Amino acid sequence: MKNISLVIFAFLVGVIKISSAQDTNTVIIGDFNHDGLIDTITFNDQWYCELKSGTGKIFKYVEEEEDLGSFFEFVKFDSTLYEIENKPFLDEFLKCMFHKIPFKESPDNSLFWLLDCNNSKKKIENNIYMDEAYKYTPRWENTVPDPYMYYTKFDSVRWVIFYGHNLHRTYLHKKDTFNRYGYMGYEAITDTTQSVICFNHGVVVNRSGKYAWVFINDIQVTFGHEKLRWPSIMDAKAYRDKVIILQKVFMDDNYVYISDPSKGICIRVNPTLFGNMLVDKIKIDGDKLVYYYGNKNGTIDLPTIISQKFN
Repeated sequence: MKNISLVIFAFLVGVIKISSAQDTNTVIIGDFNHDGLIDTITFNDQWYCELKSGTGKIFKYVEEEEDLGSFFEFVKFDSTLYEIENKPFLDEFLKCMFHKIPFKESPDNSLFWLLDCNNSKKKIENNIYMDEAYKYTPRWENTVPDPYMYYTKFDSVRWVIFYGHNLHRTYLHKKDTFNRYGYMGYEAITDTTQSVICFNHGVVVNRSGKYAWVFINDIQVTFGHEKLRWPSIMDAKAYRDKVIILQKVFMDDNYVYISDPSKGICIRVNPTLFGNMLVDKIKIDGDKLVYYYGNKNGTIDLPTIISQKFN
């Protein structure tokens, strides 16, 4: 009888794929925690994963709501999965949940920028020059950043998925749409001390061959587009040791940000300074920021804005 049981068990261990009109579920049967009982895990590419142990325990993860405008997503499983005796089940969960995503030991500099700003973002009240502020740690690297999709451990109970490939995704828009011309965006040199490189959703500053992120558009952080497939960086200009960024928010306002990689500060210029016009172009003229809306234009004194303090 024992030999027959072993044969049946060996036959059951394996992978089964079940297809439906919407997606394909993969079912893996095995003894994940080596207790002699058959465990089953079912998962798909829509962030659904359910494990049923041989003793009848059920662990499940279902993504409640996908935010198509954000580069990062936190993943946290049932608290019981973190118990020592359930570690084999947690390992199987991770293997199945992220089976198509590479693991990275720690966040790259673009995700660090987003996490810094997400934790430090602040609404500025009663200031006619700025209405939001962020603090970040400038992180310099020797080559132009090349973000990609990965997942990494965030803390003791959470993982974070980073959709970095969308930062420099190629879009099939008209050539004049946001001046996007290819994989790495374009480089615009407007100051002798530094240059800027624009991605579809981010801006990198180049100082003598050292590169750092100064802005990334994300709906959770800088209230950007609802979907990452819509490019959001219209322009960026270097000004002294700072970068001026024109952000596009689809079917809504355009905003101007000033980022200072020397101090690790990014502010959003108060839209009232532009007369609440939908700014569609900017340029630097000495210490003036010239902004355009169709055939209308105006100027803002940059040193006045930069001199503002916030806590």
